[in-house]
Amino acid sequence: MRLFQFIGIYQQYLETVFPQRYPTAHEVSYRHRLDCLLDDHFGGPHILQPVYDRDSNVGFTVADDLVLQRQWAREHGMATDNLEDILLAQIEERRAEIVYSMHPVKFNNSFLKRLPGSVKKTLCWHAAPDAGADLSGYDLRVCNFPGIIKSWEAQGLRGGWFSPSYDPVMADYVRAQERPIDVAFVGGYTRSHTRRNGILKAVARLADRFNIVFCLSPGRLIPLSSLPVLKNILVPSYLPRVLKRVDRGPVYGRQLYDIFGSSKIVLNCAIDMAGQYRGNIRCFESMGCGSLMVSDEGIYPSELRPGEHFLTYTDANDAAEKICDALKNVSMQRSVANAGKKSIEQNFSKEGQWLIFQKLVEAL
Repeated sequence: MRLFQFIGIYQQYLETVFPQRYPTAHEVSYRHRLDCLLDDHFGGPHILQPVYDRDSNVGFTVADDLVLQRQWAREHGMATDNLEDILLAQIEERRAEIVYSMHPVKFNNSFLKRLPGSVKKTLCWHAAPDAGADLSGYDLRVCNFPGIIKSWEAQGLRGGWFSPSYDPVMADYVRAQERPIDVAFVGGYTRSHTRRNGILKAVARLADRFNIVFCLSPGRLIPLSSLPVLKNILVPSYLPRVLKRVDRGPVYGRQLYDIFGSSKIVLNCAIDMAGQYRGNIRCFESMGCGSLMVSDEGIYPSELRPGEHFLTYTDANDAAEKICDALKNVSMQRSVANAGKKSIEQNFSKEGQWLIFQKLVEAL
């Protein structure tokens, strides 16, 4: 089949982190910039194996990277900055039969209605509320949260189970012995996530005894607080002091793998979009990099078992206690972490992910 997969990427990553890692990627060809983006493995567990294999039957792009998409348009004689028009032209050029969207809220029904005639089926990954977007035109929605899939089916929409995978590049970042970071957390901070914030604060207070490293992505108010005229007036600080002292700023892709591969423990905090179901991408990244994941109680995929592959907590105080106990018990810490890594590698491989995707398409 001729497949076209596209993803979305955080603008903060594109504007700050990526240019630092690949300083010439904005000056060269579309292919070179895309290769740099793929090399950095942002969203690696979601990107299908044939994309990394550069399979000639599989197209791929980052649909909201304006620099990248402008480069493609310029190279193909298109005088436009319209991201939707450029993406449609890319799909048409590849004569894609199957379109797999990782960015369905932005590229929703209005986009689907404009797809070229070669496209026979459309799929999208969607593991969050629709945010008012109409995604009913997709032939199949996929995620790894059964509760969300059931909610789609209750609306008469077709849903399927699909999962992130182990990214083989993670093996380059696993440190078998020395892991200088005791506890790491990578994720967003907003004032609205009160439960997560309580857990983060409880763990951050352990910094007096342990090396705690948080890599927090800013909430919506940070652009305001960064303006000199508003600093210390309207928005004095978007982070509480207890978090600010352990925060290194956001990391993505290979930088994230490096942090997790250097950490004894990775804290995972759900934000309850999927109810009691668990299995967000941090599970695959943290265990895949050989860290001991300490995560919320909930319903995990059957291949990932609490107590055997990772540890769980009930609340903020319990999270801090579980982490302290694990840091004291090094043999247990490494035994559980190694079991988690093995389970992720064996049960969620890139090859297995691609086989499941093909079966989902065949069933449409």
